[in-house]
Amino acid sequence: MERITDEEFVREMSLLWQNVDQAERNRLAEVIRNYYDQGDRAEAVIKRMQEKID
Repeated sequence: MERITDEEFVREMSLLWQNVDQAERNRLAEVIRNYYDQGDRAEAVIKRMQEKID
């Protein structure tokens, strides 16, 4: 399976992110942080997802 770019990930996850409550958003953010090894990249991805739905 080919890895997707951060932008593709943000685009796809934004659809899910906007349709869940705050508790589920917190859980998704935790999963993303773990996937991206807790770094700045994870925070940037989460921020872009949040900006897409605000």
